[in-house]
Formats: sequence, structure tokens, C-alpha cells
Amino acid sequence: MSFTKYINELVLKINQKIIFKVTKTKKSIPSTKSNSQFKKNSIHNMLRLDSLIQTEQTFSIEHVLSITLNHISVDATLIIDETYHNHIRRILKKSLPPNVQIQLLYAPNQVK
Repeated sequence: MSFTKYINELVLKINQKIIFKVTKTKKSIPSTKSNSQFKKNSIHNMLRLDSLIQTEQTFSIEHVLSITLNHISVDATLIIDETYHNHIRRILKKSLPPNVQIQLLYAPNQVK
């Protein structure tokens, strides 16, 4: 549920009785830099980091507990020379995508 923006609730029912229910709520965490200032290349200049979105996601399981996790989503453009791309294409038998999305889910420093 964390890596999709479309699913916010999951309910398991048996004979109209709720057996398991988990709900996701999320709020944005302001970035230290705006997306327009974020254009940055990676260490080996293979990725240009285009945007960064941070959210705090709370998962509540009915009658049990809740957990809060931070989620980072980065959109990046792949920057590789044609020689290296041809080498990778021979190994993978397909081309690399021009854009990639990297996501990270982690526990915050301060557990609530």
C-alpha cells in the first residue's frame, strides 16, 4: 500500500464480518529545497535527479495498532553514453528506460 497512490484502504471480510482492515493516511513533508532547485546529478553522473517528494504515511490496523513510515519518491532521468548503453543492451536484451523512479520507505527518527 505504501508504494501506490491509488490504494488507501484494504478490507478483508468473511460473511459480511470485517476480519482485517488497514487504512493509509498520508501527509506531505516539506522538502528543504523546492523541486525547481532540485535538478542535481548523481555521483557518477548517470542520473539527473528531477524531483523529490517526501510523505509521512500512517497505517492503521483496526483494533490493533498503527505505524508511521516516511516515504521518499525520486524521479530521475538516466544519462549514459551510447557505448555503455549498447553494452547494457547486449546484456539485458533491451534498452534502459530514459526515466526511472526510485522509492524508499523507512521508519522516522522519532517513533510515534
